[in-house]
Amino acid sequence: MIAGQAERIVQFNNYLSEDIKNGGGFVVTFTSGKGGTGKSFTAINAAYLAALEKKVLLVDFNLNFSGLGTMLNLIPGAVISDFFNSKALFEELIYKYNSNLHLIMGDDGNITHNTIDEEDIFTFMKKIDSIKSDYDYIFFDCSPGVPPEVLSAIKYSDLNIIVGNTEPTSVMDAYALIKISVINSLSSENYVLFNKCIDESDAVTASGNLKKAVTHFLQTDIQTVGFIPFVKDIMSSLQKQEIYLKENPSSKVAAKLKNLIHQIDKIRQMANSHHRINY
Repeated sequence: MIAGQAERIVQFNNYLSEDIKNGGGFVVTFTSGKGGTGKSFTAINAAYLAALEKKVLLVDFNLNFSGLGTMLNLIPGAVISDFFNSKALFEELIYKYNSNLHLIMGDDGNITHNTIDEEDIFTFMKKIDSIKSDYDYIFFDCSPGVPPEVLSAIKYSDLNIIVGNTEPTSVMDAYALIKISVINSLSSENYVLFNKCIDESDAVTASGNLKKAVTHFLQTDIQTVGFIPFVKDIMSSLQKQEIYLKENPSSKVAAKLKNLIHQIDKIRQMANSHHRINY
């Protein structure tokens, strides 16, 4: 079922990519094989950190079970499903958290909008593309797994970061997501970030196991963009509905997220250099 769904989305996106992706902001998807990996926490804090120096748009692409508004204690004027249902203009979706960080939020528990068709995806991505030049980065915080909109976002992105944990089931879920991406040519730039790690050796072990599986079964390589340690004060920021880095700018987690942004910047610069050479 997943393979057939992926093939259908890839076919659609081959058409979609001819009409959009015309430059502008660097697009990064944050994905995960399952929920509970801390993907949204990572995406929100990475966006906040990047926005200290650059213009960032964070899109909550979890269309039915969005957590962005709840995590930040925000009530948006409109969400993505309002745009799909012609209840709001695309411009009305953009929530200005501050001058450099803008947000687009999904819906929270809307069981009446469980499906998204190709036309919805195409229209939304065209709108995103129309404002790409306004931002340095566009981050997509995708829903767990591989629903159609996630496959489409990965295909549209310049870089896909798979957020996982170090327990074996999460490593296997990350492998499954890489497999789908590789087999269907969704993204040539897949990187893994391990979250909630006990220590660096915990991350190194999980990374080594994942690399072995990817190399053996997919005949390709996978790179990591660091790890984030488990710290108890993250729960406090989540309960306060605050961005963790606002209250803890000098923490161990902040240092790792700064490294993540540094890695993303390097990948972006390499991509830009490659584009200029080809041009």
